[in-house]
Amino acid sequence: TAVIREFAAQRDTVMKDMGVTHSFYRPSLTRPDQWWDRWYDFQMPYEALTGGKPWVEGNKLVLDKEGAIEAFELIGLFGNSIQSGEISSIWTEENPSVLVTINAPWEISLYRENNKVYGEDYVYGQAIVKKDGDIPYNFADSKGLVFYKNKSVSDEEHAGAVEFVKWVYNKDNSAQTDLDWLNATTMLPVRGDLNDNEMFADTMKEYPELEALAEAVPYAIPSIATEKVTDIQTALTESGTGPYMNEVMNAEPGNAPDAAPYVEAAMEAMKQAGGLE
Repeated sequence: TAVIREFAAQRDTVMKDMGVTHSFYRPSLTRPDQWWDRWYDFQMPYEALTGGKPWVEGNKLVLDKEGAIEAFELIGLFGNSIQSGEISSIWTEENPSVLVTINAPWEISLYRENNKVYGEDYVYGQAIVKKDGDIPYNFADSKGLVFYKNKSVSDEEHAGAVEFVKWVYNKDNSAQTDLDWLNATTMLPVRGDLNDNEMFADTMKEYPELEALAEAVPYAIPSIATEKVTDIQTALTESGTGPYMNEVMNAEPGNAPDAAPYVEAAMEAMKQAGGLE
C-alpha cells in the first residue's frame, strides 16, 4: 500500500518526467471473453494470500470468501493508476509508460528479440504473500492428455498409446523430455528440481530470467478441475472483477474499494454457471 501511495504522490512529478503514466497494466480485468486471465489476476493472488486454498472441489464452490476479497482488493489498491487500455507493444518500447504487470515466460523470446535484458530492463517477482516467509503459491498452467477411442482404434492400439505416453514421462525419460520442452518454449515444466538438476543447468544459465520463477514451481496449483471452467470464470468476471474494476478505476491509488459485495455476487454467479453447490 505504501509503495502504491508513493507512486500516486509522485505521479505528476517524478513519474511524469520518466514518461510513466500508470502503475499497473491489466486491460483484461473487465473482459469476460478473456476468462482465462482470471488464472493470473485472481487465482494466483488468491492462492498466495490463502496459503493455497482450493476454490472448487467436485461440484462444490469452496471459495474462501475472505481470501477472495483480499485477492480482489490487492488489485483494487492500484486504483485509477491501472492502465486498462490495450497497448500491444508496451513492454518492447524503450521506455514503457507502466511500471508493473502480470506476465509469464512465454514473453521471454519477445523481450530478447527487442534487446531487453533481464535484471536491467525488467525482473520477475514471486506471487505477493501476506508476510515474509509465507509460501508463494501460484498458478500452474497445466496441460492434460486425453485419449479418444472409437471403432477405428483397436484395444491394442489404445493400450499402446497409453504405454508410449507412460514411457515418455517415466522417471528415466522425463528429464530429457522436460528439457526439450523447456528449450523449445522457455516454459517451465512442473517439477521441483529445475535449479538443482544438472540436466537443466545449461538452459537455466542461458536464461537467468527463469531462475526465480523456477523456485516457485513446486508451489504451483493447476486450474480448477471441472469441465465448466470457462463458464465459472466468465461468471467471475461478469459479476465480480468486471464491475469491481469499474469502481476501482474511480478510486485513488492505495484506497481499494470494498470488494465484499462483488465477491458475494461472483460466488452466486459461479454457482449458477457451474452448477455448483
